[in-house]
Amino acid sequence: MAELTVRLVATDKQVYTGQASLVVFETVDGQMGIMPAHSPMMAILRDAPVLIRTVDNGDLYAAVHGGFVTVDGNTVIILAESAELAHDIDTDIEKRVEAEIGTPADDDEASKARLKRAQVRLSVAAKSTTTTGLR
Repeated sequence: MAELTVRLVATDKQVYTGQASLVVFETVDGQMGIMPAHSPMMAILRDAPVLIRTVDNGDLYAAVHGGFVTVDGNTVIILAESAELAHDIDTDIEKRVEAEIGTPADDDEASKARLKRAQVRLSVAAKSTTTTGLR
């Protein structure tokens, strides 16, 4: 069976490289799933969880913030402003950020973005504790 080669890269580090059977992410146009032999494409990513289903059927979750994804042949490259695997997320810090920000004012875009990042990280961390496979 064909496999995907997946590279998840943040501006400051290589986050993940490996083989997968499925990659799911959220673009500005909606959620997409990529399997082997997908048509070439490029898309802008939203701040959202990314699911990488490894070839041994383990689910690996990452919090991805900004960037884009390219698919060419059986290669998926995710280039993100920042990205963290679920097991690298400090949920205590993210909960403090959430509590500190509360409900930001409508015109406070920086606080809204910071809150969204904290919520994505918490969501990813929670998923890693409820699935089997990689953490």
